[in-house]
Amino acid sequence: MRLQTSDPHAWLEASVDIEASRVSIAYVVENRSPVVLHLFNRLYRRCEADGYPVDPDRVEIEIRDGLALVSKKLVPVPDDMEFEFVHLPCMTQLLQGASFEERVSVPLPLVPRTPYQRSLGIVPRRRPMLFALGYSLGGPGPSKVARVVRTPDGTALRFDAFTASKQRLLTLGPFGDVPTMED
Repeated sequence: MRLQTSDPHAWLEASVDIEASRVSIAYVVENRSPVVLHLFNRLYRRCEADGYPVDPDRVEIEIRDGLALVSKKLVPVPDDMEFEFVHLPCMTQLLQGASFEERVSVPLPLVPRTPYQRSLGIVPRRRPMLFALGYSLGGPGPSKVARVVRTPDGTALRFDAFTASKQRLLTLGPFGDVPTMED
């Protein structure tokens, strides 16, 4: 199934193939803004001494309002959680008029996980699936500049501070029911 959406700044199209053991998401995003966009699409589990081990297949998985949300975005810190630092994804810079495409493969059943929450995945359910991509316009503010960081695939960009409230989201779906494992 192929769906598309847009806002005044970006256009997103995604196609999803749901198989027995995995879901494949192929997406393309285009910058339709007069400023640079930063995609929050270079996710990693934790920073290591030799850089940020980003994985193209890494996604955030959340259960929201009865739906399975698969995303590449900045996840807000839960209000009821104390934290040492905010987990900020690395980013892809998208210049005015440019596009970016990527294919993601996620094993099924989906098990909810974000930087702040993990599921044990013991209760099987089927849920409609959404896909979301987070991005920012320019950056967190005029005095903040993205810095270049090392990844296994070369380099990526990263802000040292960014609030989830300044993130913009493009969301598509539902794409069909997928098996999930929840607590």
